[in-house]
Amino acid sequence: MTARTRSTGMTLIETTVALALLALLSIGLVTSFRLGERVYGQVTRLDSSARDTVAVQRFLRQTLESAYPAHPHAGDPAMGFGFEGAPGQLRFIAPMPQSAGAAGYYRYEVLVETTQASKNLIVRWMADRHRGGSSAGAQGFGGAS
Repeated sequence: MTARTRSTGMTLIETTVALALLALLSIGLVTSFRLGERVYGQVTRLDSSARDTVAVQRFLRQTLESAYPAHPHAGDPAMGFGFEGAPGQLRFIAPMPQSAGAAGYYRYEVLVETTQASKNLIVRWMADRHRGGSSAGAQGFGGAS
């Protein structure tokens, strides 16, 4: 009898096992990519929200730091001295920040508007006719809590 020589190729069982392992690794890799994509999306949304919050805080800090003591004028009882407010609102006079490009003093009103879904911070401003100012406007910062 002649000795059987073993072939140098892979058997069907070895090939099947290798393909099964490759399939499991591929499934794990695709799952990891999907998880990474989801986490990246959440971080991006939170980062955008944090940036908005920082911008609102910076604006309020600048305007509150530069608040001007308001003296009541004859026939204008709308504004007392300094700050006026209640638990959900604040009124004061301050110059417009330089980044906004407008000069003069403005009457600011900061309100917290509560809805069923969230709390919204609303900032309104109007030129103070006794101290000079050039325009009126309102800005809402949604979702601030």
